[in-house]
Amino acid sequence: MLLKKIKLDNIRSYLNQEIIFPEGSILLSGDVGSGKSSILLAIEFALFGISKGYLSGASLLRNGKDKGSVILEFAIKNKNITIKRTLKRSKDTVTQDYGYIEIDGKKHDFSAIELRQAILDLLNYPPESLTKPKSLIYRYTVYTPQEEMKHILISDKDTRLDILRRVFDIDKYKIIKDNTKITLSYIKEKRKELESLTSSLSEKESQSLSFKSSLSDLETEFKELIPLLEKSKQELKKKSEEIKELEAQIKQFNNIKNELSIIETNITNRQTGLSRSNEELEDSKRSLDKVEIDNNFNVENLAQLINNIHKELGSKEEELRNISYAISTCEINIKNSERIKKDIFSLNKCPVCMQDVSSEHKDHINKVEDEKIGKSQKEKDLYTKKQEEIKAVIESFKKEILNIEKQRIELQITKLKIKNNEQKEEKITKLKIYIEHLKQEIETLENKKRLLSNSISEFKDLDYKFSLIKANYENLRQKDTTLEISGSVLKTKISSLEVQLEQLDNEINKQNLLKNKLNNIVIIQNWLETNFINLVENIEKHIMLKINTDFNELFERWFKMLLETENINISLDDSFSPVIDQNGFEIDYENLSGGEKTAAALAYRLALNQVINTLVSTINTKDIIILDEPTDGFSEDQLDKIRLVLNELDTKQTIIVSHESKIESFVDTIIKFNKNNHLSQVIM
Repeated sequence: MLLKKIKLDNIRSYLNQEIIFPEGSILLSGDVGSGKSSILLAIEFALFGISKGYLSGASLLRNGKDKGSVILEFAIKNKNITIKRTLKRSKDTVTQDYGYIEIDGKKHDFSAIELRQAILDLLNYPPESLTKPKSLIYRYTVYTPQEEMKHILISDKDTRLDILRRVFDIDKYKIIKDNTKITLSYIKEKRKELESLTSSLSEKESQSLSFKSSLSDLETEFKELIPLLEKSKQELKKKSEEIKELEAQIKQFNNIKNELSIIETNITNRQTGLSRSNEELEDSKRSLDKVEIDNNFNVENLAQLINNIHKELGSKEEELRNISYAISTCEINIKNSERIKKDIFSLNKCPVCMQDVSSEHKDHINKVEDEKIGKSQKEKDLYTKKQEEIKAVIESFKKEILNIEKQRIELQITKLKIKNNEQKEEKITKLKIYIEHLKQEIETLENKKRLLSNSISEFKDLDYKFSLIKANYENLRQKDTTLEISGSVLKTKISSLEVQLEQLDNEINKQNLLKNKLNNIVIIQNWLETNFINLVENIEKHIMLKINTDFNELFERWFKMLLETENINISLDDSFSPVIDQNGFEIDYENLSGGEKTAAALAYRLALNQVINTLVSTINTKDIIILDEPTDGFSEDQLDKIRLVLNELDTKQTIIVSHESKIESFVDTIIKFNKNNHLSQVIM
């Protein structure tokens, strides 16, 4: 993998910054806090995303900003790859948002997890890296903060070995041993459980033999009972058939009695109906009405007469309305003339021409209006007289209509009486026919009653015979029930014993299977304890020994290159802990000077890088290494050693983060950073 370019938007102290990475050695230069390390964190975020406890979204997103992003361009085996990851701020936290990966111009949108998986596939990192919070291979081959490398040197033996096992991808042996111990613990518990479950096997086998003997005795007793049961059933069947014959006769006898009772009830009912019908016949005869009708009139004629009178009445009422209107007109004319007389009397000047109104003119107007009043009054009197005459005619018409209506109603009542008489006569005829029918039915029923009464005498002593046979049947049934109960008890005992025996045999079979399983578990336990764990430990020791030898050789070489001194020798023990000899005395790492500690940490870092790249040979990050502040505490002479390190490193791209200006003369490219008012920028 070779970095090409990174673009940061709202990441830590950067607003919007683009940085280009050429091949060769690159120095990220600037004062402490100028934003150099932020570039390295942004690269790691673009590749692997945020991780709890190592790289949080809150530590990356610029304060006060709701969104941020990193776009990283790099190349792997001639493939141009671009990754984009984004951050967004919610109410309580900062989380990863959408992202994409573009390979040779083909873009794919991914979730954060899918993007991490795609990157791990491109880098050819082990699949288990997906579930780990940080990629140890990346951290210890590409980019390791210097303080983190110092931490691994001063950690306790077990912590350091656990870290290195994961880095070298050989922690599987420790996992195998730990899992084996867990498995053994489970096997031992299972062995105790199986031993407990199979402890009663002998006792159950003995009990099974006892049950089989008892079952054989019960089956023999049941076979002897079967003939007795069959004989009892035959006798019961015979008596049951006799009872059925008698029951059939009794049923026939009861049917005759029931039929006879029904006939007697029918005779009584029909006699009652006959009596009631005769009474109803006489009542109907007595209720016939005597009706006389005048053939000169009918309802239709009367209706026509009423209709004609109504027409004349309507004509007179219309004439009366016209006269009333004429009277009203006369009254209005009289009122108008009186109003004119009144107005002219009080008028002195004409309202139109404004001339004086003379007495002669007033008298003339009064005379004219008096004539009009007289004429209107005469007309009114004539109309009033004619109005009274018409009202009298209208009243006579209304009285005549009432009389005709009365005649019509009486005629309708008469017709209803005639129709009612016709219905009664029809009913009388039907009653006569029905009475004759009832008499015939009564005679037929009496004859049938006599025949049934004669047949009853044939069923003598039937109840006595039935009671004797029934009592005999009950005795046989009780004996049969006793035999059946005995047989049922034997069956229940046999069935219960068979169930118990089956359960017992199942338990014996299960315990035999468990016993076989127990034997297998004992064999597995012995093999794991005596063979497998020792084998895994030996494999791990041989691999760790080979790694330790290569690691130690590289570690000593890098340390001597960085710190040329005769009085300090350094090497690794079998736990990969640094063993420091100074003037013949073994000293602790903490007792070294600052520059010596940095040299040891850098030597450890470079050796670890080479060992991992050799051991995990398929990864695609061998061409790049990032050294974060590798010269902290170095003297001027030691700084010169970095030139040798750069020449010695077999990488196509080496990125050094440092504020030491002297290193600028050792590298191919210098990228300078400056921070002003909490804003980092690249100085061109």
